[in-house]
Amino acid sequence: MQRTSESEAAAPIACSLGAADYSDRITQWRTVLDGCDVDEVPGGARATLPADRAADLAALVVAERECCVFLDFTMVFRDRAVELTVTAPPGAEVLVSELMR
Repeated sequence: MQRTSESEAAAPIACSLGAADYSDRITQWRTVLDGCDVDEVPGGARATLPADRAADLAALVVAERECCVFLDFTMVFRDRAVELTVTAPPGAEVLVSELMR
C-alpha cells in the first residue's frame, strides 16, 4: 500500500496519543491479536487472525490511522482468516513491533 497524498508521505513519525490513551490502544491491539501468529516482513509485521475478528481489527486500524498516519495497513481475507500487514517508514519499524507483539 502506498501513501496516497503528499501530507501522508510527509507525516511525522510520531503518535499523537497521550500516555494513557496509548496504553489503552496497546491493550486493544493485544486483545485483537491474542493467540495469533505474527511474522516479520520487510518494514513491519504480518499477523494472521481468525476472520471473526475482522470487524474489531478494522475498527482498530481506523483508530490507529487517526493518530499514526505514517503507518500503512493492509488487510487481506483468505478462507476463514484475515492477514494484517503493518509497515512503517525506515526508522519506525520498532513502533510496528510494539503494536504487533
